[in-house]
Amino acid sequence: MKSEQRQDFVKKALLGLWAMLTLILVVALGLVVFNMVQQGRSPFPAPAVTRAPGVEAPADPQALSQELRDTQLYFASEDGRFLVAEARRLTLADDTIANCHAALDALIAGPEGVLTPVVPPATRVRGMFLMESGELIVDLSMEAITGLRRMASVSTEMLFLQGIVHTLTDPELRGADASQVTRVRFLIEGAAAEESFKDAHCNWAHALPRGSQWLGGTAPVGP
Repeated sequence: MKSEQRQDFVKKALLGLWAMLTLILVVALGLVVFNMVQQGRSPFPAPAVTRAPGVEAPADPQALSQELRDTQLYFASEDGRFLVAEARRLTLADDTIANCHAALDALIAGPEGVLTPVVPPATRVRGMFLMESGELIVDLSMEAITGLRRMASVSTEMLFLQGIVHTLTDPELRGADASQVTRVRFLIEGAAAEESFKDAHCNWAHALPRGSQWLGGTAPVGP
C-alpha cells in the first residue's frame, strides 16, 4: 500500500470513528433529556430573574413572621351602588406585597355577609410589584375582564377598580419595611389593561388612588 493510500485510509478511519462517537453522544444526551422529562424535571436551566430599579419583589411567605390582623375589604352594597367596608381578620406578615396578595385573594373569594362581590370569582392574581413611590402594580388574569363584560357598565367597572384600590391601600397591610400602597395600576395577563380591555367603560390606563365618592359606609357586624 502506497504512503498516500495509507494516509487516506487513516483519515477515513478517523472520520468514521469521530462520526460514531458523535452519534453515541447524541443518543446518550437524548436519553438523559427523555428521562428528565419523564420525571417532570426541566432539562434547561431556569433563566435569571431581573427586576427593574425601584421594584420590590414579593418575599418568601414561608420566611416571614405572621400574625392575625384586622383589615378592611371593600365590596359592593346590596344594591350595587357603592362600596362598603367589611371587617376581616387576616393572617398577615412583615411584607407589604404578601399582605396585599392575601387581602386581594380574600376579596376575590367574596364577602362573608350580605354584600355583593366586586371581583369575578374566577380571577387569578398573576403577580404584584410595589414601586418605591407607593404605586402597586397588580397583574390579573383574563378572567377578570371576562367576568366584567357580562355586566358591563361604568359603575360595575369602577366598583371593581375602587374595591381593589381601597382594599390594597389599607394601612393595616403595611409590612415591617413601612411600605404602604398609595395607588394601584392594573395589568391583564402581563399587558397594559387598556390593551386587553379595549371595550372598557372606564380609563384603565393610569394608576388609581382612592376615590372617596364610591364609599357608602361599613357593613354591619354579624351576631
